[in-house]
Amino acid sequence: MGAPVAVVTGTTRGLGRAVAEGLLDRGWHVLGIARGPAPAGLGAGYAHVAQDLADVEGLARRLSAWNAAWPDLG
Repeated sequence: MGAPVAVVTGTTRGLGRAVAEGLLDRGWHVLGIARGPAPAGLGAGYAHVAQDLADVEGLARRLSAWNAAWPDLG
């Protein structure tokens, strides 16, 4: 079985970034979502989507991108 995967919001700064870093340090893969561009320095286990969670239709489109980037999550 592969590494566990977490979806973390607000990964560009503050608590969201700290949670993402902690999970990555423990061997997790992290799918990050935030309104801004991908934060630097989170490494290969991190995938980022710039998306405002208030835009529900846009979020649905982004889910397709996540599935394409991480097909083994099924």
